[in-house]
Amino acid sequence: RLRERPYATNAIIRGEPGTGKEGLAHTLHELMHPDGGPLVSVSTAGRPEESVALELFGSWPRHKGDRPVDGAVGEADEGTLVLDEVIGLSPALQRRLLDLVKRGRYHREFEDRERVAQVNVIVITDGSLLGEVQAGRFRHDLFHKLARLDLVLPPLRERPEDVPGAARWMANRVR
Repeated sequence: RLRERPYATNAIIRGEPGTGKEGLAHTLHELMHPDGGPLVSVSTAGRPEESVALELFGSWPRHKGDRPVDGAVGEADEGTLVLDEVIGLSPALQRRLLDLVKRGRYHREFEDRERVAQVNVIVITDGSLLGEVQAGRFRHDLFHKLARLDLVLPPLRERPEDVPGAARWMANRVR
């Protein structure tokens, strides 16, 4: 079931707002999955833990007539999961994310059965994830699993030659 890929890893992309972190995440995905593969993005910033857990991991029906929900991890299987801003994730969600990146295992909300997913995780952040580790608010083992590639994008004001390409990328996104 596992598809061989030329290059696959997890990554952290850091930089000020508007530097093109999301565009770089898309480019990394295309490099890691040249034959295609799902790309699923989830913003976790400022959201309640329950909401993020349901969106990431999905849920098993709690009531008769409800349908199971795959969640972003299930949708991103054999592809890439982009997490926008993991600073502030609860310790419980950090542990679940560590299980995913370390073992390729997760479970839906309200379900005990363990599921398998082959997912590359790319985290994009405006802040210092390493600073959060040093302050004891983010797991060091999760940081090191995510930081296989640790990329810093300088602000566009320091790389004016990239402004036309960034503008084209933004214009294509709006369509």
